[in-house]
Amino acid sequence: MTISYQDVPASTMLEETEQRQMYFRQKIQKQEKYIYLHPEDKDYILFWADRLVCDIVAMQIIDPTFCEDLYKQSKAMPLSGYSKLRNTPITFAAGLISNARRNPKEDFAKKQIKYITTLFKIIHFAYTEGELKKELGYNVFTGKPNDIPYNLVFKEA
Repeated sequence: MTISYQDVPASTMLEETEQRQMYFRQKIQKQEKYIYLHPEDKDYILFWADRLVCDIVAMQIIDPTFCEDLYKQSKAMPLSGYSKLRNTPITFAAGLISNARRNPKEDFAKKQIKYITTLFKIIHFAYTEGELKKELGYNVFTGKPNDIPYNLVFKEA
């Protein structure tokens, strides 16, 4: 039996919430630790991880302590692949981006889902109520604000 992202339902917005439900399927055989996710959903995750890292680093030229809590190790983040230390939200986001750029064909690991969910709670808060609320941006042609980043809910299809 062949499984691919094409067998996975497209993501949906959950009614009356600020949540986006993403569906996935676990890969089989030698790649069982990875998941199939729609390319658009993977791009959405990487886009907002990238925005978080870039916006925070850019603001630190003005205030080096800007969002410094996101540089603190947290039990809500996985252990680093480079040391025995825990990732910070920023290093986890940067790691997702770096891995995707270094290995564009590689998918997320199933064990990363809970950490991506946690990261998106941080991203959602940062751009809706937190320090980056004014950095959301807008459509240059319409003048309308860009969509907010949504909290993510993952469901195996």
